[in-house]
Amino acid sequence: MIRETIKRVLREQASSKVVNFLTYKGLSENDKDKIKINGESVFTQLKGVNEEELNKYLKDYNLYYGEPSKDYLTKNITDIDFALKNIDLEDSVFRNLTKQKMIIIDQLKDNDKNNNDKSPEEESKNIKFFQEIPTENNEKSGWSIVNMFNTNIKFWIDLINDFLMKVNIKNKLTNIDIINFYFNYKENNKKHRRALYDLLDAMINRSVFEKKIINKTWGGGQKVEQDFISELKSIGFSDDEIYVFSGEKNVVDQEGGIDLAIKCKNLWIPIQVKSNLTDALRKIPYNGFSSYPSKNRFELVSEKYENCSSDEICEKIN
Repeated sequence: MIRETIKRVLREQASSKVVNFLTYKGLSENDKDKIKINGESVFTQLKGVNEEELNKYLKDYNLYYGEPSKDYLTKNITDIDFALKNIDLEDSVFRNLTKQKMIIIDQLKDNDKNNNDKSPEEESKNIKFFQEIPTENNEKSGWSIVNMFNTNIKFWIDLINDFLMKVNIKNKLTNIDIINFYFNYKENNKKHRRALYDLLDAMINRSVFEKKIINKTWGGGQKVEQDFISELKSIGFSDDEIYVFSGEKNVVDQEGGIDLAIKCKNLWIPIQVKSNLTDALRKIPYNGFSSYPSKNRFELVSEKYENCSSDEICEKIN
């Protein structure tokens, strides 16, 4: 009798317990966009705090927020020049890249002159990102993996679900309700939203997220891109007929969504490389293709040209 009573109570408790959590497969495209927008907002807010105080805090964790190396800036100017000269770009992308080129040129000049007298408005235009500080035990330097946290959906799902386990929510919430609740949640004794502190903690413990999430998404994407380049070379494209933009915060990739360009019939065709058809269809470069692996080869989709496999690209160019 007592045993049955205990079982009944446990069943009632289990049935009354509300479990709210997110899964990547359970998110709609609108849900994903909502997470990306909010994630970028939190990331931007963190970069907007007092830079000196932020770096003083991050220093103990071998992180630094600031301007990149001269080599990085110079390479981006080279890439922008190539895109402006050789690729048929949307007007808005062309204007943005032209503007970015001038900003980078000014940034290089100021760095050469050690100019520290720029106004806050001018300073805010400079390219900056989080960088690893090399140590005896950490050979990494330069661009840090934490720069990928801003719009990585699986990263934010992990933070949101961890948060949901710590708060008492009595009602079952929709995905959008959960997303809005998390990104707007602010504890009474804190200056900023909870998401900002979670982001900062994740940066400190970045090795955990790098192994669990980032390497499987960004790292996986890098492998897909390398596989695509290898396939292009296997079907006859030379190094001189493939120009790669993608990399660590490449400006052409960011502004135009272009990972690389290939030369067909004396034209440079922009290509975005994705890991599946759904992602490939989300963003197709202007007058170009978006590629994705399918079985033992790569397929390409386009808004201008006929869809095709990798060995048919040049045939489809009018």
